[in-house]
Amino acid sequence: MSVKIMAAVYDSDLIDVYDVAVMLALANHADDEGRCYPSVRRISELARCSERKAQNVIKGLQDRGYLRIDQQAGPRGVNVFHVIPTPAHCAPPHDVHPAHCAPHPRTLCTPPPHSVHPTPAQRAPEPSINHQETSEKRQTRDVHDALEAFAGSEAVASFIAFRRKMKKPLTLTGAKRLAKTLDEICKLGGDPDDALALAEERGWQSIKADWYFKETGNDAQPSHDASRPHQPHRGQAHGRGRASAHRSGHQIASEIDGALGIGQPQAVGRWDA
Repeated sequence: MSVKIMAAVYDSDLIDVYDVAVMLALANHADDEGRCYPSVRRISELARCSERKAQNVIKGLQDRGYLRIDQQAGPRGVNVFHVIPTPAHCAPPHDVHPAHCAPHPRTLCTPPPHSVHPTPAQRAPEPSINHQETSEKRQTRDVHDALEAFAGSEAVASFIAFRRKMKKPLTLTGAKRLAKTLDEICKLGGDPDDALALAEERGWQSIKADWYFKETGNDAQPSHDASRPHQPHRGQAHGRGRASAHRSGHQIASEIDGALGIGQPQAVGRWDA
């Protein structure tokens, strides 16, 4: 951050609030030469406006000479901004008048030339890396956002750290897939925070709904087929119907007699001759 550039922005003739906000956002990342390379997203965050608005303001400032942009001249091919709080067309006029009684140029002797090598300007220091938003930080934030839509921030941070400790950091694609699973677990009555904690305890890189419900002993099942009540096979139902239909009248009568004790064999005494 350059206080010098910030002060120059405040002293400039800019009056539009978005022009000033974007210039201050750039100065927040710039060195004392006005050089910086923040992302448009970062500029929009500091200027409190949308990315599209920030791009339009940057274009206007560039057209009026307040910014110079070197395309893909920064680290990893990013654009480099040069903040110019006082463009040349805004500089106050400077009139130069010849000194009184100055001798005519032809009356002066030209001194012999001598070689003077100008002292090269010291290379401007690089802007602090702390102010440059790397792609790794952006991806980490996107991974957090994807999971925190369905789980608590503490559980999410713990699981991401667990994956990093396993030398298998969670990618944005993997986070989106895991978020869908957490949503499914939540809809089936489970606890997404508990699911992430269970994955850590078991040493799993991810979690599936059926794994979670099996480990927790919960009756909920992720599959629609598993939650559907069991229906007897059509052939079995018809077979039982046919078996009932083929019961004979004799069988029915025997069952009734048995219930009433009719027709039961009686003990017969032995007749002596």
